[in-house]
Amino acid sequence: MSTERETTRIVRSWLEEGRTSLPDWVRDDVLDRLPATPQRRSRGTARRFADMNGYAKLLVATAAVVVVAVVGYNLLPGTSPGVGGPPAQSPSASATPLPSALPDGSLVAGDYVMRALPTDAMAFVITAPEGWAGFGEFFMSGPSGSGSPEGVGISVNHNPEVVTDPCDGSVHSPSPASGASSVDDLVAALSARQDLEVSGVTDTELAGYSGKRLDLQLPTDLPCNHYVFAEPKGLYANGAANRWRVWLVDVGGETAVVVLLDYAATPAADRAIAQAAIDSIRITP
Repeated sequence: MSTERETTRIVRSWLEEGRTSLPDWVRDDVLDRLPATPQRRSRGTARRFADMNGYAKLLVATAAVVVVAVVGYNLLPGTSPGVGGPPAQSPSASATPLPSALPDGSLVAGDYVMRALPTDAMAFVITAPEGWAGFGEFFMSGPSGSGSPEGVGISVNHNPEVVTDPCDGSVHSPSPASGASSVDDLVAALSARQDLEVSGVTDTELAGYSGKRLDLQLPTDLPCNHYVFAEPKGLYANGAANRWRVWLVDVGGETAVVVLLDYAATPAADRAIAQAAIDSIRITP
């Protein structure tokens, strides 16, 4: 049988090299040298290593390290299951891809992505009604178009700016250098316009995000396009006496905007279909 010095050398070598198994003769030698007399535990007092001799303490500690190392090794990714339990699970499937971008022209009922600009980061996934038409990815109109006196339409926007001159889509407030407008900024800028009748400002929720909803009544006399939001994300009146219901919601510090455009004579059924489409919207920042 190997000597005590040889056994100690093998154990130390195993500890230094990070092995997970020992030769059989070393294991047997360790077991033979453990104290054979059972230890009693005093009531209420935990067993202490000081009750053993120094060499036994080394052997017990070494055996404990072996168990811990083997268990830890079996828990590593890619190792076969053992004492450590089942193997690591594979990553979950990736998120569902977005639908196609809203096309120009007649739409088949289904899901599409609308954006303020084709290159804009924020996506509005909407379920389009049958018989509607798309335009420029940011706008869809009802079966009778979006013009006066009975049309209806839906538009989306992202961090728009409110123009100060309705006949000039490039001049707006706040200035571009001031950064993106918040929900409150946009409500204030719209309310400051003398040409717009603003009413019904209320707290709201859209697509799970909180913000404000308000109604705008645009003039009956339109000497120009009559912009509300500035270019390049411009949106203007689609006809005389156009009415807008506007949702402004905060999406992680960005402002998402959805507009339902109609008129006093728009059929109630068309308006209800438009509202259902807006209720279907899901926003991806």
